[in-house]
Amino acid sequence: MPFVIGVLGVGGVQEGKKGHTLHFRQAQAAPATLPEFKGNVVAVDTAPFWDDDLNALHERMDKLDTKLNAEFKKEPSLTREAKEAAREKAIGEDFKPEELKRYKAGVSNGGYHYLGAAKILAPIGKAFAEALVGVKPVKADKPVKVFILAGQSNMEGHGFIKADPKRNDGKGSLEYVAKQPATADKFKHLLDKDGKWAVRDDVWIHYLARKGKLTVGYGVGEDVIGPELGFGHVVGETDEEPVLLIKLAWGGKSLAKDFRPPSSGGEVGPYYTEIV
Repeated sequence: MPFVIGVLGVGGVQEGKKGHTLHFRQAQAAPATLPEFKGNVVAVDTAPFWDDDLNALHERMDKLDTKLNAEFKKEPSLTREAKEAAREKAIGEDFKPEELKRYKAGVSNGGYHYLGAAKILAPIGKAFAEALVGVKPVKADKPVKVFILAGQSNMEGHGFIKADPKRNDGKGSLEYVAKQPATADKFKHLLDKDGKWAVRDDVWIHYLARKGKLTVGYGVGEDVIGPELGFGHVVGETDEEPVLLIKLAWGGKSLAKDFRPPSSGGEVGPYYTEIV
């Protein structure tokens, strides 16, 4: 799906040269450069549409308002009418008629909302649309086959990867069975030509806050594995389509409460809702 990122432009081009603003804008635009979004996501810089002259009028008006409000606090007996008269007089003295006309016609909100200026916002909207027109979504050569791996602690996965001598002499770990002569042939598909854990280019996994190409480390922690590893290697070899594994697992939950479906009556479980 085509997607446009509107990169923050409040303050204009010069503001974007300042450290914190520069880094923020760069971070906003960065997703458009990622390979997985190529052809579908485009970033539009809105800074060029900012109106420095209009903003200068806005800042002058803000400064005058601050000054007047401070003076009014010193004279609490002033009526509302007297304050308005003093405000109009001060504005007339500080602003030329043509400046006041431009301010009233252009500013309707704060700077953080692009001054609420139609002359800024309308061109930004137009630029967004033009950017979308130029986006040609990348169509996959083949549809992606999606598998949902849902469950509790066993689906989370607690199988140790590293052969730790302090833990049962390393026996039972994935590293142990992958390198022991008696079992190495059975697990050789998990290693690449350099003897490192293989990373598949045709199988991706998304497990709560973690995602990436399928390899070891997608268990409950990055030092363990779950059923996703074996499952993913098998479907990756048997299916011609690219594969996405969506893993949803939380240990120690109740089927009667946490995963309770609507068909059982009562309150629907929060983890059932999360999965659906």
